[in-house]
Amino acid sequence: MYVVKYNDAHGNGDNQNLEVIVENRNQFLSWLDEHNESRDAEPETEDEFELIPLSVYSSGSITIPIYYYEDDDNKKVYDFEEMTIEFAMAMSKLKS
Repeated sequence: MYVVKYNDAHGNGDNQNLEVIVENRNQFLSWLDEHNESRDAEPETEDEFELIPLSVYSSGSITIPIYYYEDDDNKKVYDFEEMTIEFAMAMSKLKS
């Protein structure tokens, strides 16, 4: 699992929040496509983000619930958006 965060190489600022949690690079690229489709601006590129392994993102200890449901083929479908929200809340508690 990776935390997707803006990097500062393009002047995005170092105060940007995390964007999403993804399982791998392919899922990140799918998210980036959706992200760019939802924006009313020039598309952002892969090099404007960092994929930070979840295990090294924080020096503290946090617990994040794994949200998923099973689809019609009994395959797990993970709710990464909800897990991102939980992660952000847990991180804010560590910082305070």
